[in-house]
Amino acid sequence: MSRVRTLRWALAWLAALAPLHATANDLVTLDWTVAETLTALGTPPVGLAELPQYQRWSGAEAVPAITRDIGLRAQPNRELIAQQSPNHILLSPLFMRLGDSLGAIAPVTGVATYEPGGSLWQRLARTTHTLADLGGDENAASALIENVEASLARHRAALGEQPPLIVLQFIDARHLRVFGEQSLFAAVMERMGLVNVWREPTNQWGFSTVALEELLRHPEATLV
Repeated sequence: MSRVRTLRWALAWLAALAPLHATANDLVTLDWTVAETLTALGTPPVGLAELPQYQRWSGAEAVPAITRDIGLRAQPNRELIAQQSPNHILLSPLFMRLGDSLGAIAPVTGVATYEPGGSLWQRLARTTHTLADLGGDENAASALIENVEASLARHRAALGEQPPLIVLQFIDARHLRVFGEQSLFAAVMERMGLVNVWREPTNQWGFSTVALEELLRHPEATLV
């Protein structure tokens, strides 16, 4: 059980959080990955869509006091966003269609992390530097990345030899998401010397949607 707890903790991108402080530049985002990274940089967003759902998704027990819920990701509340007087509104490609309407409130900046081509880890680093610049602290990105790399190295040394793994999330009783190439889990596992046995095609977020019986093809794997 302790090994599983350690592994689950180590698979988080936010393994080492920077101290939180008020933002130098007030940012609003609809994207949860952007929000998580901003918080780790110490410049949490002043507005975030679907805050309760974000807490469940990210596992965050609490969010910074300055972060307000601004409605749905697909239909954010423009009045609530305007009340935050943001310097920038940060959107992922999935929600860039809202750029014209939200651009009347503040400049809209697109942040594309999960996109085809190249290394996900390098794209995460690029996104982290972009967000640090927008948050007003260019040095925060390098510090966060160095802390995360050091934390993963410590856990790699502590874990020792591990069985091959499959990382999954249940959708319902018979279907699940299995994380493979281009997923954050796979990127972290690679740095920790862990073997991910899932080699099937994945979508842009790095997971395959499969039926439960697909797991029978990998009896050697430990499920996480």
